[in-house]
Amino acid sequence: MLILTMWQAVGKRHGARIRMTMEKQSFVGTVAAIAAFVSLTGMFVGGLSATAACPIEEQADAAAPVLLVHVSGVKKIEGNLRAQIYSDNAEEWLEKGKKLVRVEVPVRDHSQDMCVPLPHQGSFALVVLHDRNANGKADVFSEGFGFSNNPELGLGKPDHEKVIFAAGSGTTTMDVSMNYLLSGSDEKKKHHRARRR
Repeated sequence: MLILTMWQAVGKRHGARIRMTMEKQSFVGTVAAIAAFVSLTGMFVGGLSATAACPIEEQADAAAPVLLVHVSGVKKIEGNLRAQIYSDNAEEWLEKGKKLVRVEVPVRDHSQDMCVPLPHQGSFALVVLHDRNANGKADVFSEGFGFSNNPELGLGKPDHEKVIFAAGSGTTTMDVSMNYLLSGSDEKKKHHRARRR
């Protein structure tokens, strides 16, 4: 596998970290993927404002696929948000070493946007982790998780078919609500109290 870890000066200054993993491709395909990725790195400045769009339209390749994720329900403004993209293969969903793309940005607000470059057009699955202590690990009992399509969560990971989404050329947008196993956001607590009445 070809692993590309790139830090762009602006992104590094603002704490954005991007990692793309792609299957080994032809030389032309690899060069095209790298060119698309490099054209996207100018937009990673630690998360965009809630009204901003991924500025892919301003880049050289406006057709390069990118995911604009609006993350809401972040419990505390601390640590990092990590978005990971997986393929449409159910056997690879949330498996170690199987993510295609990883983007990590500092938490700046209870709701914020993240731009995630996609390796190509197609079907993918997304997980967003609120790494509250910024240790790079998923501490299940204290940290938040969100998934593409916001499936109803149980004790295990959500079914792969419930989190699959399609991405075409240009920008695909998605809303992701964070969930906390032991202590959810105040908004979620109010919602659950209202449902019990």
